[in-house]
Amino acid sequence: MHAFEPDPETHAALSARFQQHPRVKPYCLAVSDCSKTQTFYVNHDKGTSSLLPRPKSGRRYFNKHGVLNEEIKVPTVTLGEFCQQQGIDSIDIPKRDIQGGEFKALKGAAGLLAAKRVGLVYAEVQFVPLYEGAPLYHELSLMLDSFGYTLYGIYDLVNARNGQLRFADAIFIPAAVREFVLDRFPEEPY
Repeated sequence: MHAFEPDPETHAALSARFQQHPRVKPYCLAVSDCSKTQTFYVNHDKGTSSLLPRPKSGRRYFNKHGVLNEEIKVPTVTLGEFCQQQGIDSIDIPKRDIQGGEFKALKGAAGLLAAKRVGLVYAEVQFVPLYEGAPLYHELSLMLDSFGYTLYGIYDLVNARNGQLRFADAIFIPAAVREFVLDRFPEEPY
């Protein structure tokens, strides 16, 4: 397992936690659509930190502790370049919960997706603007569909108090998985 955490403090905690697990390799990097140094917005609630700032306008649908604490510079890498550097031919399951950066991370894996070298995509998807410039679910779904990955399911839905669906986790699978695994089940009775 390759784990990416760009915040040095959180990365140190992650490294310490998995120090005795030789199959978990933490990297102090952010995954994006290019390899360079970028601004990382560290929020008071570190779980909401992102390469994208919070929106300045519109209805606020984010955690009240998700306010900016500091901005730091972090190195970013594309999954395509990372896999090439590490000699990784394919990825079974890239799980992404990177606070609005999922689209950029997938763009950085375009070659892997086009070559069907990704088993399935597990990503957090947003239904309202939680980060400046972050695409919403339908945009992410269209991009994955262009590579032949379609929605399998949506899980862990999070709604606002007013009922608005805010975000969830989604799994997208390629046609080969659908044909060789899912289509082997009998037809639905209705």
